[in-house]
Amino acid sequence: MLGNAIAVCAIVTLLAGCATMPATGHPPQSLPQHYTQFDVKLAWDVNATPATTVIEGVAQNLRYSSMEGLEIWVSALDPAGRTLGRAADITLPRRLDRNDSTSFRVVLPIAAPPGSTLLFTYKYLGFDGGGSDEGGVAWMQSFERVIPKGAGLR
Repeated sequence: MLGNAIAVCAIVTLLAGCATMPATGHPPQSLPQHYTQFDVKLAWDVNATPATTVIEGVAQNLRYSSMEGLEIWVSALDPAGRTLGRAADITLPRRLDRNDSTSFRVVLPIAAPPGSTLLFTYKYLGFDGGGSDEGGVAWMQSFERVIPKGAGLR
């Protein structure tokens, strides 16, 4: 009985630790791509397989006392701006306190070559704290980045 309890505690501890590790296994400053705005800092890397484009990175809450439900959407665009593929990640943990970070991983269903444009959109509900967190601030922001020439097949 005691052995089972110890095993359960060990598993819970390991799973909790995995939830806060970047999916890339690298600290944000070591990732090649960066975006910083008043509210969020993102860092990521782009890799391709023969059939997909994988964007793995870290997101950090810079502005709000807490932010909930952070979603990161990425679309690959053709030269005319049409969407070729789109995917999203709903990050865990669901709530990020100020300066906390979480990992994200978005897998596009196409192999976007270097030089292609990626449209990032992130959205969340931000809370300033101070007593009542009813409602919060719903926020959404978009920006574009070009897949760097160094991104390649893995």
